[in-house]
Amino acid sequence: MHKFIAPLLIASSFALTACPADDVDAKVNILVEDLTTNGMTITLTGDLGEGTLGFDAPVSDTPTNETLDLYLENAVSINIVSDATGTAASFGEMGVTYVEGTPAAPGEYTWALSADRDSATFTFFNETPGGVTLKNTVAYTAELAVANNPYVTDVPATSVAVNVN
Repeated sequence: MHKFIAPLLIASSFALTACPADDVDAKVNILVEDLTTNGMTITLTGDLGEGTLGFDAPVSDTPTNETLDLYLENAVSINIVSDATGTAASFGEMGVTYVEGTPAAPGEYTWALSADRDSATFTFFNETPGGVTLKNTVAYTAELAVANNPYVTDVPATSVAVNVN
């Protein structure tokens, strides 16, 4: 059975010290149509996997990159499912941990906002705490959702194909 630690199945509550939502110019949209048309691309390099979610405009300058990374961690949900087995995994499962910097052990992942603030990249150690990995020889589907937050428009659960390179 294959499952994948992915960006984002987190619907937990959280406390952050951030600027109020009314300081945000406007929420940006994840380019969901591109994802449903072209799939979500995950690139494997050594022990790491990486994927990017594009936005339709740069994110407001109000949040610091670190604050926005934490909002993404808590608002964006991606549940990766093996098409062959139906087994699923996500960042929200027990033993999976958000880290600052490069993930270096099973279950670790992080977010990074691009320099021009028009996309966010998730990077993960390609092994769950239970020892399963994402493989480029297996077909996967991701369920993407974005919960209420001040910076990115909500997205109801949406299925997209996963392209593993």
